[in-house]
Amino acid sequence: MDPVLLDLAGDVRTATERALAQRGDVWAKRYARLASDAGHTSGRIAERIVAWSRDQLGGLREQELAAMRSAGWPIVELDAMASAAEVLEQAWDALGLGRSTALPSPCVTG
Repeated sequence: MDPVLLDLAGDVRTATERALAQRGDVWAKRYARLASDAGHTSGRIAERIVAWSRDQLGGLREQELAAMRSAGWPIVELDAMASAAEVLEQAWDALGLGRSTALPSPCVTG
């Protein structure tokens, strides 16, 4: 089998707002603290988390993608803003598997 990278791509702001709504105060406080420790102290919690995410993860993500490309790995971008079921369908399609009845049906919500 040849390796392939399924890259979940999406808008950081939308993902942050979704996570805040789904995961609540414990998640928000944890990531707000990380943002604050990195110097992001102004604005709403979501704005601070978005700024931290872009600073901390944006460059790292690009480095990882560049490393995969240089290693010859194909990279397939999936729309992570879609529902979990739609992202799974994208992955099946990208891998050329389609929805097979021979494979177990995953439990997906969302």
